[in-house]
Amino acid sequence: MDTLQFTRGVTELDIKMFGYLFPLCDQEKLTILEKNNLEFTDLKACGAAIKNITLYDKVGFSYIPFSCPDALVAIISDFMLSLAEIEVAVVYSFREDGVKLSVRSENPAIHAGNLLHTALKDIGNGGGHASMGGGFISKKSLPEAEHLQTDYIRNLLL
Repeated sequence: MDTLQFTRGVTELDIKMFGYLFPLCDQEKLTILEKNNLEFTDLKACGAAIKNITLYDKVGFSYIPFSCPDALVAIISDFMLSLAEIEVAVVYSFREDGVKLSVRSENPAIHAGNLLHTALKDIGNGGGHASMGGGFISKKSLPEAEHLQTDYIRNLLL
């Protein structure tokens, strides 16, 4: 599980494993890996996501109109959640075979994994933890008209 530098979902086992592994790791290499986790081409997806953000109360939705890696969809969800106006972030990427979703929640009343599991159970799959989750909607479950797909996804999750 991604603990966002030990700020979310941390367990006692995570701390024990960190204590065990820390003296064995190459700190310089870790610093390089952490700072260089995006590629230049990822900026296109980030730009599209920023351009497409819409707010519904404290829920932020955004989409990337092309395929991008799962990890990047999650990174963009985390970025959106850093906005003061957003307590729940929903980001999705259109792919050839469907739509990949990432949800992040800082609202204790909204469990990201349960939200995705319930919303997608008949049209795809989803799940995760209280503060983060992921899911997928198969293309055959989406409306054929592309301009209706963003409304469809938003209505599933609101």
